[in-house]
Amino acid sequence: MFNSWFHVRLLGQFLRENLVSCAFGKPFTYIKREVNFPVSGCREFSNLHFSIQPPLPHLSVEISSPNPRQRVAVLAEIEGKTVTDVRWHRRDRQMVIEWNRGEGFLLFQLFGINGNAAILDTDFQIVRAFKKAENLQIPGRDEFTSDILPIVNDSSLQRELSDQTNQTINDFFRAGSFPYLSKELIVEICYRCEIRPTDLLINFSERQTIHFLKEILTVLDELTHPKIQVYSEDRPTMAFMDFHSKSGRSVRFFEDLPSGDRFYISEFFRNLLTFQLRQALLQKLNGGLATLQRKLHNQQTDLEKLPTSTLYRLWADAILSNLHRIPPREKSVAIPSMDNPENDLIIPLNPEISPSENAQKYYTKSKNIERSRINLQKSVAETEATIRRITERLEAVEKAQSLDDLRKIEKLLQSELASVEIRRETERQPFHRFAIDGYELLVGKNAHDNDELTFKIARPEDIWFHAQGTTGSHIVLRNPKRAASFPKTILEQCAGLAAVYSKSKHSKLVPVIYTQKKYVWKPRGAEPGAVSVKFEKTLLVAPRLPKPNPATK
Repeated sequence: MFNSWFHVRLLGQFLRENLVSCAFGKPFTYIKREVNFPVSGCREFSNLHFSIQPPLPHLSVEISSPNPRQRVAVLAEIEGKTVTDVRWHRRDRQMVIEWNRGEGFLLFQLFGINGNAAILDTDFQIVRAFKKAENLQIPGRDEFTSDILPIVNDSSLQRELSDQTNQTINDFFRAGSFPYLSKELIVEICYRCEIRPTDLLINFSERQTIHFLKEILTVLDELTHPKIQVYSEDRPTMAFMDFHSKSGRSVRFFEDLPSGDRFYISEFFRNLLTFQLRQALLQKLNGGLATLQRKLHNQQTDLEKLPTSTLYRLWADAILSNLHRIPPREKSVAIPSMDNPENDLIIPLNPEISPSENAQKYYTKSKNIERSRINLQKSVAETEATIRRITERLEAVEKAQSLDDLRKIEKLLQSELASVEIRRETERQPFHRFAIDGYELLVGKNAHDNDELTFKIARPEDIWFHAQGTTGSHIVLRNPKRAASFPKTILEQCAGLAAVYSKSKHSKLVPVIYTQKKYVWKPRGAEPGAVSVKFEKTLLVAPRLPKPNPATK
């Protein structure tokens, strides 16, 4: 719940109790994406620290203000202003600090790495912002409150539930009129109800619905009397109530929010390497395990499809036993079976070689089949053994208690994973790859691959192309250096390729739209491959492959 709406509310309450009548010093920054607001006249702290720096953006109070050698002054309008009120947004993670009884305001938007701090005038208009304020949305002044918690009752919850029965639990909470619930709280409510956040409300029984509504009210009631605590894990969890889902885990309680924040932040960074390494190893192992399981399936299928060698040996024996009865240049011959003379064996022959050479060919084929069977059986056994070993490593990674334990497992994996050649790059890719004058271009293979390419592989600054008004592949022009523009010839070649990979490929000219990938999104309920875009531009091009045309992957 760190940096959740409830966290912002509690921090706002603390500041309201301790910051009013105090004065701001000169705000400054000395680390990118971080700003400090020195405070005078406050007994509890002397600095407000605001960070939008990954991996842990936050707003916190510090007992002492940093004193770096080099600093840059920012948001200078607030210097010397006396705080007269602190309020927080009714539903969103925003907080406003008023000075001189409404003469101006300091707005904190605590949206993680997308957050910002801004100076507002008496009309709640932007004077200056810490980050660029081009797309900064300022809520109305009346949207901020100093109320502890909005009132939510059983009847209001039931009305909302009846209006959204076709939603998942996650969607229900996102659309709810009560305060935004953090992911941890949603998981906790679901844990208490023995359901999952992805379950559909429409599938609930009457008993489940009653239990669900009751637990929401219970959790909100518990939050009106917050208990500040931190559960220790790879990634610690800050909570303001007892989490049943974390019973049995180590937990520490704190008398005030700043103490809890300081402990959480120190724990987060102390455990960050452990968390990152564990996640990296789990991802690598799960990827390797999936590849091995596909490999095992293919090996078992090949083994099942392998023909029997006995028949070819039987044919070879029959041919050698009846050489005198087989005329040359025959395409087939009927010979009584040695096992059952009453039945004839119909044996195909190669008329270009002698009967004895045909027999030798079948002996060789029989031996090759047996050799293939032995090799495949050996490969299956080896793959099964590797799967067992990787599964054991997975369990070891999950149970590892320290960073040293994880590093020991990592060393073992470096040789094991390499030895069985389970590299992810051998898997099927959802795109074709082209190179145009040093630029990399990715082309989706089908509708589902289009979605994966656009929303899982492409980066926000990449350039996205699609033939206008028709179905076709999504085209992504890689932009690793975040270039602001590309040569027109490159854009035209990319557009020509988008036209080739569309249903308009036989037209003389095709309109192709392009925009940055960050302006492409998936509407709810849209079919595979269907997207919406904005800020797009259009090129009218002839369908053609780029020159030179390298082999695609």
